[in-house]
Order: sequence, then C-alpha cells, then structure tokens
Amino acid sequence: MKTSILKTTLLACTATAAIIGCKSGTEQKTQVVEMMSANVVEVKQTLPQTDWNPPAYYTNYKEAVEIKLNENDHKIADLKLKMNAEDKETHDRYERQLDIFDHKNILLKKIILQYKGDNKEKWELFKQTFKQGIDELDKSMAAMVENYVRAER
Repeated sequence: MKTSILKTTLLACTATAAIIGCKSGTEQKTQVVEMMSANVVEVKQTLPQTDWNPPAYYTNYKEAVEIKLNENDHKIADLKLKMNAEDKETHDRYERQLDIFDHKNILLKKIILQYKGDNKEKWELFKQTFKQGIDELDKSMAAMVENYVRAER
C-alpha cells in the first residue's frame, strides 16, 4: 500500500511539474511574440517613407512608350506600302526586315503590358533595358531606310 501511495504521489508531482512547465513556456513564448511585434512596429515607423508610386511611374511611362510603339507601327506600315511598289527582289529583301521589325515592336508592346514593378531600383533597370530595346529597333529601321534610299539612287 505504501508503494502505491508513493507511486501515485510521484506521478502527481511529475504531472504537476509538466503542467506548470508547459504553462510557463507558453506564457514566455507569448511575451516574446508580443515584444517582437512591438519591435516590428517600431522599425516600420523608423523606416524612411519613399515616394515610390509604381502605378503613376508605370502609367506615365507606359503611355509614352505606347505612343512611340504606335508610331513605329505606322512607319512599318508605310514602309511596307512603299516596298509593294518595288521590284520583287527589293520587295522580298525589305519585306523580311520589316516583318522582323514588326515582330520586335509587338514583342516590346507585350513586355510593357506584362511588367509589374516591385520597387524603384527594379523599375529603373527595366526602364533602361526597355529603352535600349526601343532605341535598337529605331536604329535598325533608320539603317534600313537609309540603305533603301541609297539603293534607289
């Protein structure tokens, strides 16, 4: 009988210690989470506010680019009309180049429509790279027109 009372007492003490240990651990974890949440709020308040407004930057640039790309569409269409009046060899040679320009122009339109800016640094990099693509297309078209004019003489 003494052993059974001793075992029961020992079991009760172990259970009580486990319950107290779990309860205090949970309370401590709750306090740590609350302190960390307070620190996050403080850090957010001390961060400098930026004027990064992706929709405004993107919309303004996108509108300007769309105007430029639409102008390219018109230039390509005008050049195709001029090439239709030429002999077959000249027409075929420039038709392929004009198709490539048209494809690049369409690709640039898709890229600008699909872009979703995350931050100002990524936006600036995208804008710079995109501008290079437009400039390369413009230079290629100008070189083709120059070659065409030279060949006409």
